[in-house]
Amino acid sequence: MQIITGAGLMLPETVVTLSDLRRISATSIDAKNSHYRLPLDSDLLRLREVVSYETDIILLGSVATSKYITPIWEVFGERLLFPRDFLGRGDMSRGSMLLRCCAQGSELAYLPVEQIMPSA
Repeated sequence: MQIITGAGLMLPETVVTLSDLRRISATSIDAKNSHYRLPLDSDLLRLREVVSYETDIILLGSVATSKYITPIWEVFGERLLFPRDFLGRGDMSRGSMLLRCCAQGSELAYLPVEQIMPSA
């Protein structure tokens, strides 16, 4: 799933209209912005209800700022993990690393996000 501004969590195959894009681009990505947070929080709480308490949540996006990790952390806490080897890498580098791991059938090592969370 992907975090979409003003829309919460969205599956990659979701069709997005021009109207959706306008709404998304007009919404500030800020953990304190209710237009960003309410849909996201609602979806995160529904996701928590669906997955078991033994299920770890892996964040493949950026941990450089709190705007993404704060809302997810508030719902999943210590279950929120991040690939250790992603630290300090950009989007393209993380993507190529994922592809290599898939091709090799190897799993990444994970760290609890709380160990790498930036201060708010």
